Amino acid sequence: MKRFMTVFVALTLALALATIATAGGDCECKEAKATGGWCDGCSAGFFGDMVLTSKKLHGALQAKPIPADKLTSLPCDGCKTAIEEDGTCESCHVTFVKSYAFRSPYAAALAQGQPMQWDEKAHAAKKAKGEAADCQGCEAAAKAGGWCNDCSVGFVGSHIYKDKVEHKNARKALTMIQRADRVAKSCESCAVAMVTDSKCGGCKIAYRNGKKIRL
Repeated sequence: MKRFMTVFVALTLALALATIATAGGDCECKEAKATGGWCDGCSAGFFGDMVLTSKKLHGALQAKPIPADKLTSLPCDGCKTAIEEDGTCESCHVTFVKSYAFRSPYAAALAQGQPMQWDEKAHAAKKAKGEAADCQGCEAAAKAGGWCNDCSVGFVGSHIYKDKVEHKNARKALTMIQRADRVAKSCESCAVAMVTDSKCGGCKIAYRNGKKIRL
């Protein structure tokens, strides 16, 4: 199952990149994919299992590491509490996950997951003995981005979530970011505002929970 997901994600990324028109520069997708960065040559950015076409949106999703010696010296009490709880500072509109600060709560939601690990040798040994290599519930959940009740684990892309609420939030976040990347084709600032609960100054539109609100 995990091997299937690895192949599936790889094919998805390859197909997405095949549809992106190059900007005439050198392709740096290999390095960008490994670091979650941006390829100027192909005008494509990598974030989790997604390939994004908006550079501004890609930048808005990036996390800022908080040095260990700065964790207790932040001037904002709300941020100090949020760091301890992996929560959000409502005053600063920053969400913390594993000592990283996110402008986007959707990026933070996806960051709660852990990459799936694939042990090919263990899989081959089980298969040779005629044993089931993986949980059928997990296999079905992985294909659908769902939850396996037997193993108490959820799947979103190539990441797993061990908390149901975190899994639900991650699924919502994936959908929202994909939607924002489509919106970016008409207005990148709106796309950024969608994922950061902020305002697009050019369009005079504010967003809350990914939806337009009255100013």
